[in-house]
Amino acid sequence: MQNYLNLLPLPNYTSAQDLAVSKGSYNYVFQESINVPKWLNSARLDYNFTDKTQFYARFNYWYEDQQGSAVSADNTTWGWLDQHYTAITPSGVISLTHIFSPTLVFQGTMGYSQFSEAGPPLTQGDITAKERSTVGFTIPQLYPASKPLQPGARRDLWRQRFRQPRLCFTLSSAGRPKILTRTTRV
Repeated sequence: MQNYLNLLPLPNYTSAQDLAVSKGSYNYVFQESINVPKWLNSARLDYNFTDKTQFYARFNYWYEDQQGSAVSADNTTWGWLDQHYTAITPSGVISLTHIFSPTLVFQGTMGYSQFSEAGPPLTQGDITAKERSTVGFTIPQLYPASKPLQPGARRDLWRQRFRQPRLCFTLSSAGRPKILTRTTRV
């Protein structure tokens, strides 16, 4: 048990002034500046088929990779296991507008968006250093099947979620307040 406890950080907030602030409820303070490279790529195409028919298409790709201990959806915020948190969001829109008359206009728009995230450790060494076999923590686990890192098992501790894409169609006519909207899951 002591081997596993040795992985925890030592108290660093223990002076008389610190105890006056914390009133003994905590004795460790941790702060970091995380590395968060991110970028957004965008492309747009506009095309006028005629003076009454216009079309455009737009594509966006958002990527973010938070790196450190206090990242979104982290395991702890006090430096236990540094990890990546990646958020990737591709999206796109196409739109067509046609003017039939001054009082009748068709506008059709279709869009797509997906969100995925993952949270693997920064390095394999970070996760290996915390494994029970590495630190000599030999007490058996009550339910070994629930252990995510069985010997020889995959060691990528990430999860990924996908939001179902949606296609949205809107039909409206100028001069009338009637708007028909339909959303379909794909």
